[in-house]
Amino acid sequence: MNRLAEIETFIAVVAAGSQLAAARHLNIAVSAINRRIHDLEERLGVELTYRTQQGTTLTHYGQTYYDRCLRVVADLNEADAMIAGEMQQSSGLIRIAVPHALGAEQIAPIMNKFAVANPEVHFEINVSDRQIDLVDEQYDLAIRIDGTEKPELEEEVLYKVRYRLCASPTFWQTHGLPKSPDDLIGLPALAYQTGKGTKLWSFRNSGGKLFKVPLTTRYVANNGGYIIEAAKAGLGMALEPEFVCGEALDTGALVPALDNYQSYTRFAKIVRANNRPPSLRVQRFVEVLRADLSQKFNDTPT
Repeated sequence: MNRLAEIETFIAVVAAGSQLAAARHLNIAVSAINRRIHDLEERLGVELTYRTQQGTTLTHYGQTYYDRCLRVVADLNEADAMIAGEMQQSSGLIRIAVPHALGAEQIAPIMNKFAVANPEVHFEINVSDRQIDLVDEQYDLAIRIDGTEKPELEEEVLYKVRYRLCASPTFWQTHGLPKSPDDLIGLPALAYQTGKGTKLWSFRNSGGKLFKVPLTTRYVANNGGYIIEAAKAGLGMALEPEFVCGEALDTGALVPALDNYQSYTRFAKIVRANNRPPSLRVQRFVEVLRADLSQKFNDTPT
């Protein structure tokens, strides 16, 4: 039996919920469906499905195999359509991982726009500050602030991330608006932390002089949104990316300080596994992502 026919039959059974429903959809006999699934399981040496009163259910191995087969078949269909000159719209699954700070406000609108223009594209998004293993977990791409030195991954810079020192108007009224990073020493800080603790904030003036400010932390969190809410409540000063604190700065809920100093030099990047070329749908989505984010943050990738 043709391996691809077995795989397509397996996908059809899972999608339809039972072998009977898949047989009706494919317009072939149930016995042919049963034989293909049996041959596939024999070839693999594991059970992929089992039958219940509700229909066909995947085993653990079956779920893993199904997820990967979906991507393989989608890529093959996309390649066929592209070569045949029929690929006007993209189709298939795009799996993407993004950090919390970028997910809902920055990436979701771009995904939605792309999905509207390409109705056959499906998204699976993992919103987490954990660095997803793109290879083992089979993600197409991730958006990260700074990247990784892992040799199995490749990076593309989207834009430079600007960090802003900010606090509530009442906080600066109480403690005084700083003129130098040295004025921050001893003030309550709201620090972003993942993994090892953040002990210092660094700033450089226009002449390149480096200032290191030891932190007196009042509030530590691994989510920028919580830090901004704490800053708006007057609990301390925050040093956050502009895409996190920008709205609060625009409304006046937070007031910037030391904008004539540069803090972190970090970049938003697309990260992909380099062990396989991206599908056409992923390439097209990345083009839209690159254009929209670069324009929004008024920066040219370098």
